[in-house]
Amino acid sequence: MQAALGLEYRSLLRNAVAATVARTPRDEALPSTVFGGADVYDMKPRSVEMTISTASRLQLIDVTDEVARLVNLFGLHEGRVHLFPLHTTMAVAVNENEALFHRDLEDLFERLAPSAAPYRHDNIGERKDARPSERLNGAAHVRQMLLAPSIVVPVLGGRLRLGTWQRAFVIELDGPQCRRVLLQLDGQFEPTGVDDLENIDRELLRVWVHDPIEVRMPFGSLVTAGGKRIRARLALLSSRLGPRHDESRALTLAAAVELVHNASLVHDDLVDKSTTRRGKPTVHTVYGTATALRTGVYYCGRAYRLLVDLDSPQATASVMQALGRLGQGEIDEFQMRGDSAVTTAQYLQVVSNKTAALTEAACAAGAAISAADPATVAAIKSYGHALGIALQIVDDVLDFSPQSGKTAALDITQSVNSLPVILALNSPKTAADIRQLLGESPVPTDRITALLDSAGILDAAMRVAKRYRDRALRSLSKLPPSPAVNDLALIANFTVERSF
Repeated sequence: MQAALGLEYRSLLRNAVAATVARTPRDEALPSTVFGGADVYDMKPRSVEMTISTASRLQLIDVTDEVARLVNLFGLHEGRVHLFPLHTTMAVAVNENEALFHRDLEDLFERLAPSAAPYRHDNIGERKDARPSERLNGAAHVRQMLLAPSIVVPVLGGRLRLGTWQRAFVIELDGPQCRRVLLQLDGQFEPTGVDDLENIDRELLRVWVHDPIEVRMPFGSLVTAGGKRIRARLALLSSRLGPRHDESRALTLAAAVELVHNASLVHDDLVDKSTTRRGKPTVHTVYGTATALRTGVYYCGRAYRLLVDLDSPQATASVMQALGRLGQGEIDEFQMRGDSAVTTAQYLQVVSNKTAALTEAACAAGAAISAADPATVAAIKSYGHALGIALQIVDDVLDFSPQSGKTAALDITQSVNSLPVILALNSPKTAADIRQLLGESPVPTDRITALLDSAGILDAAMRVAKRYRDRALRSLSKLPPSPAVNDLALIANFTVERSF
């Protein structure tokens, strides 16, 4: 009914908003104030820019949940959020999210500033500096004058302080368009209690602030859909193994590694014709092949610029060499597709390049920027290599699970030689059956999954993954005990216990 009325409500999910954050460099001292003699709060305001693609001429967009997420992300404990649309035909409001109210608002607009009425603002020829292609939006400008150009939402105890039925809205008056809304957060920010994953997400947001919207929006749809951030966390934790750890530099490295990983996923999904990633539509599915290609290339270059800024030749070389190996692994895997004679040794060589190269490089680069000694670098590289192989094998097994967040059994449909398939082809119990099933068209993925499960092939693949996990843990045992080493061990165990 709302669509027929021309007034659409659309909730802003994380994959529909590109939030970009402009922050003061972390090496710049931030002022703080002591309250109650105990708690120290950071008082430096944060600025956040949301990019929103509107879908209709008149649209109410509920941004409450997204604003609340940013409040939590930045640790705003007590203060306020200012919302300010950067357009003269947008407004903001706090009101009830209810369909009949939306209709009443539309009716009010039509009475006070009718869409079909003549407006002097639309006489383009009489206006100075007006472009001939300018939109005829006199009604939108007048309607904006009836609403608030900005609002302030209070924050208490880390939560938005709104009434029971109140929601914060951005109101599009001249859509559909791509719009920007500036948010300024000020008040008391918690200086502690933010984990590594949140810090990595903050750094990723900071990195995006000047990126072109043509790539920022599609890339944001992938990154904000979730992800384990394993490679970024490896870089961050490995940087704590040396005597010159700098959290700011380590987060920049973590962001660079994560950009490379996600850029490779954009291209992987395109090559594999995958329709879902992390439970969401893939970039090429939503934005098209050309945009997916541009996005992947752009963010590989973006990662390189971050690495250059670190001024660590060893770290830059590690990640760039891994990118080359990743590409070689992709080529080798593609050439082996459909080849039933592929051996486990050949598979492991492909995985060493395609997956383990980046986990190994993340660890080596992290240790390098903190001036870790050669023995530490060697141990953490060995850990990263073994972990990467375990990570890929588990991904191969999860390919047969509908809970993975990716297109189920995609490897089989794309003739990819994953470890479970290779083990089945080399097992006397399953070789004949799996060859027969793989030769059918369309490939019966459900029957193949059932065969691999009942014959214990999936369990056998997991045992191989756990052996590589154990290798990673043995490499860690060569390092002195520390919180970073403990966290790296937890990641190794998580890798083989996860279900996504």
